[in-house]
Amino acid sequence: MTRRIDIDRLVAEAFYKPSHIVGNIYQGGAPTIGPHMRAAGVDCLVLAAMELQGPAEDYPGVEVHHAPGDDTDVNWIDPATIAVWDAAAQWAAHRAIAGKNVLITCAMGWNRSGFVTALAVRHLTGWTGERCVDLVQRRRPKGLSNQSFARWLRKLPACVPLPEPAATCGLVDALGVPMSFGEPR
Repeated sequence: MTRRIDIDRLVAEAFYKPSHIVGNIYQGGAPTIGPHMRAAGVDCLVLAAMELQGPAEDYPGVEVHHAPGDDTDVNWIDPATIAVWDAAAQWAAHRAIAGKNVLITCAMGWNRSGFVTALAVRHLTGWTGERCVDLVQRRRPKGLSNQSFARWLRKLPACVPLPEPAATCGLVDALGVPMSFGEPR
């Protein structure tokens, strides 16, 4: 049986509370500092908010990836930030493939974390950006509500997924059937 993150153990506030997106990938708001992250089942943490880049030591027992990004200009995305977030998404996807629970965060848990999460899903599945955005928006209330972010991601074509995501991510369709990877719907 797949080990899941104990979402209720992490936080009580609705918009900070993480959402299970797919497989071992979760998306949420500002993580709280301390050992309870690990106790709740978080193995790996992506910090996508520029203003929330505390040291890894703040999250004992959790592997931390710093991916600082700014979303103050809702009409423009810095290419350097996209590169940082794509590297974070690949890092997250590799950890999910290895069977680790990955929590991707930003301040509110909506846009910056949504951008990284959509890219991570794309690296895992090979799906188009449109399909990845749709999944994030279905699974995370207010996820990718920044239309500039969503529009940029939706333009991404299908890609070759990272090796063997189906073996450890447990991705299934609505009927519980394992999903085929690399074939966009």
